[in-house]
Amino acid sequence: MPETSRRRLSVEGTYRIAFDEGEVLYQVKRSSRARQVRLEIKRDAGLVVVLPRSFPLNDLAAILIARRRWICRHLSALSATQTVPSPAGLTIGSTLPYLDGSLTLVCAGAGQREEALYHGGTLAVQRQCIDGKLGSVVERWYRKQARDVFAGKTEHYGKLMGLSHKGITVRGQRTIWGSCSRRRTLSFNWKLLMAPEAVIDYIVIHELAHLKEMNHARDFWSLVTAYCPQWRTRKKWLRENGALLTVHFTS
Repeated sequence: MPETSRRRLSVEGTYRIAFDEGEVLYQVKRSSRARQVRLEIKRDAGLVVVLPRSFPLNDLAAILIARRRWICRHLSALSATQTVPSPAGLTIGSTLPYLDGSLTLVCAGAGQREEALYHGGTLAVQRQCIDGKLGSVVERWYRKQARDVFAGKTEHYGKLMGLSHKGITVRGQRTIWGSCSRRRTLSFNWKLLMAPEAVIDYIVIHELAHLKEMNHARDFWSLVTAYCPQWRTRKKWLRENGALLTVHFTS
C-alpha cells in the first residue's frame, strides 16, 4: 500500500507519496477559490495539488492513491517532452557537476568522431555540435554514463544484499529519482550523476530494497539501514539539492 510522508500535511509545501511505480514529489497549495481538490501537472513544478481551505488533510492520501495511474501517466508524458536545453551562457569553458567532481566543456580537436568525449576532467564536444546542440549533446553523454554507473552499482549492491533485478532503465523525470516495479525492473534518473556518488549509492540501495519490501514500512528502512547507515543524511541532501540537479553552467 502506498504511503505518504509521516510529516503531517499541515502547511503548504513539498511532500512525497510512494506508489508502486516509484516515489512522487508533489506541491500542496491552498486556495480560497477552490471548491474541490485539483491536481495539476506543471512543466516547472511537476505535480501540484490545490486544496480548498477547509479540506480535511487526512483525506488527501486516498485521493492521490485513487488517481495514481493518472498522475504517473501524466508525469511520464511530461518527462518525455523535456530535454535539457542549452541555458544561456552554456558554452565552451562552462563547468558542470559530475559525480564527486566536475567537468569542463572544451572544443574537440580535429578528427574526433564521438559527439562528446570525457578525458581528464574535460568533456570535449565536436565543434559542429556546439551551436544550438550543446544541451542535447551533454544530456546524451550523461545518459550514456548513467547506464554504466547504475549497471555497475546495482550489480555490486545486489550481490551484497542477495537481490537480483530483471533490468534497468535510465530516465529523466523531474521529481522521481528511482523506482522499482513489481516486475522487478529498476529505473534511475540520469540527473543523479550530478550528485555526490554517496547519494547515488543510497538511491541504488533504496530501489534494490524494494525488490524485497515493496513499501516504506519498518522492515524496508531496516534493510536500507543495514547497507546504507547514512541514508538519512543522503536523503536530506537530495531533498535540499534535488531541484538543482539539471545540466547548468557555472562561471
